[in-house]
Amino acid sequence: MTKADYVVTLLREFIITAYQNRFKVSENTMKVLALNSSPRSNGQSKTEQMMLQLVKGMTEAGASVEVINLREKRIRNCTGCFTCWTRTPGVCVLKDDMTQNFSQNG
Repeated sequence: MTKADYVVTLLREFIITAYQNRFKVSENTMKVLALNSSPRSNGQSKTEQMMLQLVKGMTEAGASVEVINLREKRIRNCTGCFTCWTRTPGVCVLKDDMTQNFSQNG
């Protein structure tokens, strides 16, 4: 077992124990949204490998987990128009995948 595997195992066990101690799994189901911002895919991303182990631990503990890979989304940069503050409070005028994600997971 490599050091990285050992760290991942410890983190996963810690999350399971912490979740089970904090919540009664049968009564409360925690909803988790995991955002992966790594540009790499197909097993090349160490960030994704670590995140998937954490997701596995949270799922084993009874949490409902949704993973969104941001590299697969069309996300536009903010233009600084302040329309989201003035004309449409809290709503961005740029129509991209983040508008859909935030309204869905609100």
